Amino acid sequence: MHRLICFLLALLMLMPCVLAEEKHTVFPAPLQITQKRVKTYISETSHQMVYYPNTCNDQIDAELKEILDRLAAESLPHLPRKSALKSEHALLDVAPTVYRTGTSWASFLMLASVMNGTQQLHAAFDTRAYDLATGRQLTLSDVVHESGLDVVCRETEKQLTGLFPQYETDAGKLAALCSRDSILSAHFTLSPAFLQLHFPSEALYAHEGVILNVRIPYTLLASHLTEEAKAQTDNSRYKLVALTYDDGPTRRQTLAILRSLRGGGLNATFFAVGERIAGSPDLIMLEHNAGFAVASHNYEHIYANAMKGKVIAYRDKVNDLLCSLVGEKASMMRAPGGHEQIYIDENVGMPLIHWSLASKDGKSTDFEPIDEALRLTYSLKDGSIVLMHDLRAVTANYSNFFPQLLNDRGYLCVTVEELFALRGWPLEPNTVYYDAYLPQ
Repeated sequence: MHRLICFLLALLMLMPCVLAEEKHTVFPAPLQITQKRVKTYISETSHQMVYYPNTCNDQIDAELKEILDRLAAESLPHLPRKSALKSEHALLDVAPTVYRTGTSWASFLMLASVMNGTQQLHAAFDTRAYDLATGRQLTLSDVVHESGLDVVCRETEKQLTGLFPQYETDAGKLAALCSRDSILSAHFTLSPAFLQLHFPSEALYAHEGVILNVRIPYTLLASHLTEEAKAQTDNSRYKLVALTYDDGPTRRQTLAILRSLRGGGLNATFFAVGERIAGSPDLIMLEHNAGFAVASHNYEHIYANAMKGKVIAYRDKVNDLLCSLVGEKASMMRAPGGHEQIYIDENVGMPLIHWSLASKDGKSTDFEPIDEALRLTYSLKDGSIVLMHDLRAVTANYSNFFPQLLNDRGYLCVTVEELFALRGWPLEPNTVYYDAYLPQ
């Protein structure tokens, strides 16, 4: 009897630990966020689209609406009344990218972009971070102790140096941006894996309209996080998924997918083809500025045998394009067709991201969007990497269902970089990654 009682007591003591390991089956109530879209025609060939968040706090909703309306009003004079293309309108796109972490912290990267033809004509942004359970606006001091500011300053200097290689880094401006006072007042958001600082490119380089993003892993700040931040940056109870889109950008489909994902608080990684980057630079800038990951899908969409002797030259052509537009090289790539060996043999020097689950859209469009969204969602595992293609209207249509489906199942939708950072697994060059499944 004594042994039985001790055993039962031990089980009771272990129960909180077991419960702590249980995964969320749905997003916590404070982080249930939707967005309302308001479209306004400015002329026959130009329009404005604004997305307004709907959170559990009316006061926060009102503050975010005020900021979004201000960004729209300030950006509207840059919107042409006549479109440069017959196939699409000139557009003022105003929307927040929503980041959720922990049980109640949410951040909003609010971006206004003016696009006409294939050009970005203007971009402006603002940020806010809140504890949605209490309605309190967060400051950087709520996240990092003063002891961690030196780490943030060093990482900011390291990551901002050498962007836009076509320009020299102004040492004086860089030192000013990386000072403690500047860091404490900087725009920031809190992604599931990173403290993110955001700076306008013109603050450092002779290049306008790009957001310079500094991403500092919470693991690097672990000993400097406040107790509240340690709890709210622990995302171990979430199931993780990385949505990825290949072969773009394309005019209507990529923009529609971005709208669906941002409207539902989801993030993704876009593996872009170099030749298509050149044809839609505005979409690449929108992906980057809105906080999505832009990676390489080679300069041409050609397969292994045709790539012999071209790997390094094509890698550099993609990176030259990306650096000219957003200042950053691609940090990872996906081999067309998933044929990675030629890139390993010729030392491409980047992680090679494969997939664990593929959409039917690579071979067919003969399916109902809701059916494909359901099939993909219910085929997911914690750590899946999903392959899709932003080439076809059907992909944009089924992507529209992801926010509700993934939120209802408690999946935290992250970039590939975030997925592996949350696992604590480094991405190595010339190595193929299929998933981030936890060992059984």
